[in-house]
Amino acid sequence: MNKTKSLGLIADRYHEADYIKKGLSPAFNAAGLEIAFSEDGQKISAASLRETDLLVIFRDGNGFDQPEHWITPQQEQAIADFVGDGGAFLPLHNALALYPKDGPYREVTAGHFLRHPAVREFKVRVTNQEHPVTARVNDYPTHDEQPFI
Repeated sequence: MNKTKSLGLIADRYHEADYIKKGLSPAFNAAGLEIAFSEDGQKISAASLRETDLLVIFRDGNGFDQPEHWITPQQEQAIADFVGDGGAFLPLHNALALYPKDGPYREVTAGHFLRHPAVREFKVRVTNQEHPVTARVNDYPTHDEQPFI
């Protein structure tokens, strides 16, 4: 059986690549998924996504110390086409921050966040335990950033 090929675009000025890899790799390995991590936004293209089953983004829209978005209109469209053709897309943590307001990326993610307060404790409330993703999951407390839209 072939492993699912995953491409993970990670890291920005607030989130270092090493701890992202260290945190995500065990989960991908346990799920039998092969993932190639990259900090290079140029790795996202229509051609690279044709060779990918799952796209993971753990990076804000400005990437590193850039005043402009790293993502080009062509890359946004490549991601939208990938998802539209049935490709799996997992935007994590800050992958909804600082992306172009009127582009296909924001349409695909169906949202964005404006800000988050300091790390604090809050309760996650599971509102639909019938959904396959949340089956057998109960409400739980967590200590994290809580983004606001």
